[in-house]
Amino acid sequence: MEYILLSSSRLKVVLSCEDLARMPISPPGDEHSGDYTWQTLIYLLEMGKLKTGFSPAKSKIYTEMYPNEDSGMVVYFTSIHRGLQEPVIFAFDDARSLAMGCVKVFERHSHRIQKSSLYSFKDGWRLAVYALDYEDNLSIAFLCEFGRISGVGEVLRSFIEEHGKELIVDDALEVMAKYFGG
Repeated sequence: MEYILLSSSRLKVVLSCEDLARMPISPPGDEHSGDYTWQTLIYLLEMGKLKTGFSPAKSKIYTEMYPNEDSGMVVYFTSIHRGLQEPVIFAFDDARSLAMGCVKVFERHSHRIQKSSLYSFKDGWRLAVYALDYEDNLSIAFLCEFGRISGVGEVLRSFIEEHGKELIVDDALEVMAKYFGG
């Protein structure tokens, strides 16, 4: 079992085939999924906190489970704060992740985004996203697959607006999807 802290809001747990043989865990929707799976996920979260410092206190946890090459499983835990009514600022280091993230989130969750703006910095890009899905934050969790959350709030958005180069205002996801989508 390997615990990898990807960011302050994202934990990756790699389970080998041997780990899966010892732990009752199966993907949601599987006929064997149930209380034991939830108990195992809670155990993995507790161990992740002990081993990496991952601390999702008082936030909603978005869980993803994928098979890996050695018949094991990779589990991602992303902490999402409920009721975000302020912009969530994402940082992207490379253009490919930025473009792919914008295209994919627009395709799947455009109805969940009020507006988005894109800024350029020396070290990459910042995307300010105003999400409408305050209860489940699926659009924010989905975008975490491509960029990392650098912060939340109007103060940070004002900072990036003042110190970054404004590229696209209010409809960044739509514009990026238009130009980079397939």
